[in-house]
Parts: sequence; C-alpha cells; structure tokens
Amino acid sequence: FMEIAFSDFTEVELSFIIAKKFPNLSKEDVAAVAKIYTEVNKLAENCALFGSRHVKVTIREILKWLQSVKSSRFKQPLIDEGYLFLSSKIPKAEGKSELQQCFEKVYNTSITLIKPE
Repeated sequence: FMEIAFSDFTEVELSFIIAKKFPNLSKEDVAAVAKIYTEVNKLAENCALFGSRHVKVTIREILKWLQSVKSSRFKQPLIDEGYLFLSSKIPKAEGKSELQQCFEKVYNTSITLIKPE
C-alpha cells in the first residue's frame, strides 16, 4: 500500500476529475461539488472544522459522496447525501452548522434537518 499526497486541487481540476468519473452529473452539479470542496476546506483551515486545522476534505471523500448518489438524477439526494456524509466527520455542532450554511450558499437552497423523536 502506498499513499501519495497531492497539494489541493483547484476547482477547475476537481471539476474535470468529477466530470470524467461521473459523466451523468450535470455541469452545474459538477461545479457545485467542486465549490463545496473549496469552501469546506477554507472553513477547515480557518476554524478547525474537522477537529484540527490540518484536517480537510479529501478527493477520496468527495468521490465516495458522489458514488453514493451516482444513480440519482435529482439534485436533492446529492445535497442531502453530501451534507450527511461530510457532517458525520465533524465533531462539533457549530461546525455542522457552518457546513450546512456552506451547502445552502453553494446550492442556493435550505437544508431542513429532522431530529429523531
């Protein structure tokens, strides 16, 4: 097993990778996912979103998120799964709120969380 580290990808580079790996995603969704990657990593650098300023969202995590919804042709499952997947990696409630705001800003929608009874 060999681990290779890359510097951060630009939105353009990530968009290219996503578009090639998931050709069924619209250009709009590809751009939004790349924007989420950039915005969340900026948040992580500024406020230790994932518990440490050195921990960021990886390309692997983005690809796992997209793999989980690749059969869907609707935007809402993409948003819901992405938020749930990434928020599961955030230890604090404030961080989850910041992630939610990031998704809402990029996708221009609101995320309503239903708490179990």
